[in-house]
Amino acid sequence: MVNAGLPPQKLIHTEWFHADCIADYYKYKVFDEPHWQAIEHFMQTAVQRGQNMIYTPIFMPPLDTAPNEERTTIQLVGVTVRDDGSYAFDFTQFDRWVETALRCGFTHFEISHLATQAGAIAAPKIMATVHNEYKQIFGWDSLLSEPEYPAFLAICLPEITKELERLGIAENTYFHISDEPRFAQIDNYMLAKNAISPYVKGYKIMDALSNVNFFDSGVVQYPVPTTDRVHLFMERDLPERWTYYCCTQGKGCSNRFFSMRLARTRAIGIQLFKFHIDGFLHWGYNFYNTAGSRRHINPYQISDAINEGESGAYAGFPSGDAYLVYPGENGKPEESIRLLALEAGLNDLRAMQALAEKTSYDHVLSLIEDDLDQPITFIEFPTSDFYYIQLRNRVNRELEKLQ
Repeated sequence: MVNAGLPPQKLIHTEWFHADCIADYYKYKVFDEPHWQAIEHFMQTAVQRGQNMIYTPIFMPPLDTAPNEERTTIQLVGVTVRDDGSYAFDFTQFDRWVETALRCGFTHFEISHLATQAGAIAAPKIMATVHNEYKQIFGWDSLLSEPEYPAFLAICLPEITKELERLGIAENTYFHISDEPRFAQIDNYMLAKNAISPYVKGYKIMDALSNVNFFDSGVVQYPVPTTDRVHLFMERDLPERWTYYCCTQGKGCSNRFFSMRLARTRAIGIQLFKFHIDGFLHWGYNFYNTAGSRRHINPYQISDAINEGESGAYAGFPSGDAYLVYPGENGKPEESIRLLALEAGLNDLRAMQALAEKTSYDHVLSLIEDDLDQPITFIEFPTSDFYYIQLRNRVNRELEKLQ
C-alpha cells in the first residue's frame, strides 16, 4: 500500500450503456423518474470502476438487433414533423442525459450509430410526432441509398452539433457510423459516411472494425480494431490508438468470460500500457437481451443470451460477454467480480503510467517483462494472479520511494 492516490485516468474507456435494458428489466416507463434514477445509479457505478466515456442514444442504437426486429425505444432527441414536412427537435431528455453523465463523472461522449450494424445499409429506428401521433419515421426500410434519411441527417446533425457546443462537450464527443463493417461492405459504409461527415466536421468519427484497409484507404480515421487484430494497425500513424474485445476474442486474449481466470481479465492493463493505447471499448456494460434482441433475459438466470428457435436453444454470446453488472434491487446495479478484475487492470495501468512519468516508459516495461520468457503481446501474457500482485507491489514500492 502506498500513501498516495492514483493519478487521473488517461485512457478513454467506454462500455456501451444500454438504458433500454434497464427499463425492460425493471419494467420502468422509459424516462420516467424511476428510470432516470436507475440510469444515474448505473452511471455512477460505471464511473467508479473506470469508465469515462458514455454511449449516448440520440436515436435508437441499431446494435444487436436482428433485421426487421426492434428494441425498446430509448431516443434522447425528440423529433416533430411539422405540417409542412419540416422538422423540430427537442433536446430536453438529451440535455438531462448529458447533465447526469457529467455529474456522475463522465468526461467523454459517443453518439450512437447513425447506420445499421455490420453493413451501414439502413437508418436506425427514429420515432417522431406526426400530426399528434408518435410513430416511427425511419428504420430498417430506410436505406442509405435512398434520399429521405440522408436529407433528414442534413437537417438534424447541425442541430445536434449546435447542442453539443452549447453544452460544452463538443471537444470530447465522438460519432459512430456503423458497428463492425466488413471491408466487402465499404461501398455501403462510404455511402453512410458521405451522408454524415459533412455535418460533423471537426468531430472524431470512430468505429469498431478490424480490417486495416479501412484506415489505409482513408475511409476511417479512428479505427477500433479487436485485440487479436490490433497489431496490424500498430505501424500506422494513427491519431489515436484504440482497441476492443468482444465475443470472438476467447482464445489467447484477455477478456471477461465466466470461463476465464480473473488474471486474464486484469491483464488488459499491462497490454494497454505497453502498446500506448489511448482508448478501450466494449459493447456490453449491461446488455440484458438475447442475440438479435428477440427477447429480454434475466441475467441472473441466463448468462449466454440464448435464443430459442424452432430447433431449440442455442448460445448467443459466451457467458459473461454481454454484461459486467447485474440489475440489483431498487434500480441499483450489482457488480460482478469480472468488473472488479477489469478495474484492477485499469488501476495497474494508472500506477504504471505514474511510475513511467517519474522514471521512464522503458523502466516500467522492464518491470513488466524482465522475468518473463517472452514479451507481452495481446495474445501472449501471464495468467497467474501472483504475477499481477507481485508486479503491482513492485510498482507501488518504487512509487513510494519517489514520493
